[in-house]
Amino acid sequence: MATTIPYLRWRERISEITPDNYRIGSDVIVIPQHPMLSFPMGCFKTDVTTVLIYDKGWARLSVGMKEYVVKAPAVLTILPDTTYQYYDCSDDLEYKALILSKPFTDNMFLNFDRMHPLRSSIIDQPLYEGEEMVYVYNITIKMLLDLMRLGQTNYKLEAAKHLMLAVFYGFSNTKHAALDEQTGRKDELYSRFTALVSRHFRTSRDVSFYADELCVTVKYLSSVVKEKSGTPALYFIEQYVITECKALLSSTTMTVQQIADELHFPSQSVFGKYFKRVTGLSPREYRNRV
Repeated sequence: MATTIPYLRWRERISEITPDNYRIGSDVIVIPQHPMLSFPMGCFKTDVTTVLIYDKGWARLSVGMKEYVVKAPAVLTILPDTTYQYYDCSDDLEYKALILSKPFTDNMFLNFDRMHPLRSSIIDQPLYEGEEMVYVYNITIKMLLDLMRLGQTNYKLEAAKHLMLAVFYGFSNTKHAALDEQTGRKDELYSRFTALVSRHFRTSRDVSFYADELCVTVKYLSSVVKEKSGTPALYFIEQYVITECKALLSSTTMTVQQIADELHFPSQSVFGKYFKRVTGLSPREYRNRV
């Protein structure tokens, strides 16, 4: 039976400091450029969709298991339950954010599973660099703010949903057009491998499982992953697991035992030894530091 992850109150915390004319309840929130708008250090995951619109400067962070150096103008989309980690940024960094609650996002993607082209394009390629998409999002934010400032209406959320779907469809089509020109057989295999890891890392941490699923040998899969990511396949899987562990320790109120159960470790002790071997810290020590 799936575990309900008790996330920290990200959505409520953001909405508490956001004026009414910058949000629709706590489901759609616009955060303009502001000194308080910054990422926490460490590895996190949230139960909201976060769209970051970079107008100036650069930032270095990772989304999922991929590191990005985001250079303005650019748009970065982080879907719910996606791990992210902030590393560094330029002194002149300027960006605004659009926050969509998980219920709003789930309703928007109600008929799309994870592998639907619309969702998978955002999961696999969350970054879009260039003035065109920044322009589109700036117009979208203006339209959302106009909607937020209207009087009481029962259709604000529905209007916002269709507006965001239109933007995501445009984003998806643009990404697929670019990827169709670039993707080769090794790229496709690596992409399928990372997608499989994201679905099965809680229960399968052996390279042979993924090689069998992809109908290739362990040796060939390992060589492709090493070529594309710079790390061996086993290390990639291990880092995916540890990243999830860190995010759950940082972003939820789950106990260490609950996290061990969530990731299908045979016991809390085995989980603790695994985590300390990789990070040098026990799970509790890591949580206290963050």
